[in-house]
Amino acid sequence: MSRPCPRCGQPALLTADNPARPFCCDRCKKVDLGEWLLESIRIPDSDATGAVAGDEESGSR
Repeated sequence: MSRPCPRCGQPALLTADNPARPFCCDRCKKVDLGEWLLESIRIPDSDATGAVAGDEESGSR
């Protein structure tokens, strides 16, 4: 069974033979991890009103 890789869209095997699953390869897995660590991608905040978390004080200085 395969699905598109979340990073590049290439077919990714969803079997135990693919240690990078759900990604197609280790490179895509590491690129995705790097983006999470650099906070390039985040889980959206349901309470967000367009402000970035931690910016509540930006107008008070």
